[in-house]
Amino acid sequence: MNTINKRIVFVNFLVIVSSFVILSRFFYIQIISHEKLKKYAENEYERKTTEIMPRGGIYDINGKLLASSIVKWDVVIMKKEFNKYEELDKLSKILSIPLKELKDKINKGKNYRKIKKLVEKDAYEQISSLNLKGVLLEPHQTRIYPTELAREIIGVSNENTGLTQTEAVMNDYLKGNIVTKEVIKDSKGNIIKTINEFSDKIPSKIYLTVEEEIQSFVESALEKYYADLNCKNIIILVQNIENGFLSALGAYPKDYVNLKPFEFVYEPGSTFKTIILSAGFEENKIEEDDYIDCEKGSWKVNQKHTITDHEPLGNTKLTEVYAHSSNIGFAKIGLKIGIEKLYPYIKKFGFDSKYTNFPGESKGIVKDFKKYKDIDVITTSYGYGIAVTPLQLINAYTSIANGGILLKPHVIYKIQDEKKEIEFKREEIRRTVSEQTARRVTEMMINVVEFGTGVNAQIPGYFVAGKTGTANKLDLKTGKYIKGENITSFCGFFPAKNPKYSILVIVDSSKKYKYGGQTAAPIFQEIARQIISLKNIKPEREIDYSKIKKKKSVEILN
Repeated sequence: MNTINKRIVFVNFLVIVSSFVILSRFFYIQIISHEKLKKYAENEYERKTTEIMPRGGIYDINGKLLASSIVKWDVVIMKKEFNKYEELDKLSKILSIPLKELKDKINKGKNYRKIKKLVEKDAYEQISSLNLKGVLLEPHQTRIYPTELAREIIGVSNENTGLTQTEAVMNDYLKGNIVTKEVIKDSKGNIIKTINEFSDKIPSKIYLTVEEEIQSFVESALEKYYADLNCKNIIILVQNIENGFLSALGAYPKDYVNLKPFEFVYEPGSTFKTIILSAGFEENKIEEDDYIDCEKGSWKVNQKHTITDHEPLGNTKLTEVYAHSSNIGFAKIGLKIGIEKLYPYIKKFGFDSKYTNFPGESKGIVKDFKKYKDIDVITTSYGYGIAVTPLQLINAYTSIANGGILLKPHVIYKIQDEKKEIEFKREEIRRTVSEQTARRVTEMMINVVEFGTGVNAQIPGYFVAGKTGTANKLDLKTGKYIKGENITSFCGFFPAKNPKYSILVIVDSSKKYKYGGQTAAPIFQEIARQIISLKNIKPEREIDYSKIKKKKSVEILN
């Protein structure tokens, strides 16, 4: 037992001694060395810092910069940490803030005091060189637009999140990378050493299909004719026929939230007759030499419905029915085709569908097949009772220009990062009509511009294929037409024999003119001529000055 007791005493002794040593060390650290160690802690400390880098740039198809981000800084003073009041004079000069005003800003309010917002890089560098403890420089991104072009398709973003259009759709590619640093700083806040630095994926560059020069033509025309025509809105799209790329698009007044070329829904009026004409040819229901009784401009379909034309025509050849845009003539064509045959063409040409993943794009309004009655076939045949988007209509016309092939209309051309790139190319969706039908329709469209309602779209030395449109403006909320307001338009392509570009112009409620041949056709012509000059597109024929003179005598009523 004595041996056991000795062991117990020895163990107790060790416990007591160990406890005394630990308590002595604790006393030394907390009491005797507290101030010394505190100074060490103040002199050096480890911290993690994060910074969001600028968003990726947006470019046109040729690499011209349309949108980029720069970093600016907010200057913040933490009052409890700031102790260099003798340096305030230097700070006031850098920030261009009077010294007294700067002192007042610091003395008012709580610990966190924002002194100045969004200072430029030179001010940031000067302040950083002062090494002032308690002075924070908080980075913020600002989006800049060197040319101010294509702002509507670019869209809007906050510091690092896309909110609309390309900024939103491509946000995962564009958002700035977050850089995290593990650093050691001294008591003044200076970085002594960077231990580790981590960065997530660097943002990509986004190339649009937009061509800067053509976009410039479009935006100039939008602003010019908005004032000249005294209208509510103008929408213009330009599409590259070879690949379906949208070379330019825009609306006026500008709207950076709602993209009207994709979202505006309207009854297309006579521009839809081109779709009916295509279906009629493809189904062998009509021929160019057919004659149609246009009822002298007024046709009583039934007790409730009477169709009228702006121009009283009698028994008229199909080429003239289309060139002079007879509603009665096309109502009879629609009935002859029948809804069973006609409806699939409405779908094949891309109506009642979406093409992009841009937020807000509409698919228009197409009545369910089972709900179609004869009167619906009649009104659809001249572009009423059906609602489309500008994107759908121009892409349908581009299909005709492409020999009956419907292409996907691209807005994004290329996504490029540091390792790879994704490039979008011509994408065929389906065939709408045969190549022969497309050629026949093109010839009919050329006739509209040569001798019909589209003469104001003529370009000396070139064939232009196009169609005018005029429709009463429908209030989509009430389902009623707005008195005294209409949607006028012109859609076509050039040079008609070897098409390069298609253009759609829509004018909403002009107070100056009533018909698409008066409002939209001249705008089409102006932009087309600029593109011809830019691209050095060779003439297709000799200039016929007699037709230029004749143009003045044609009455434009559609």
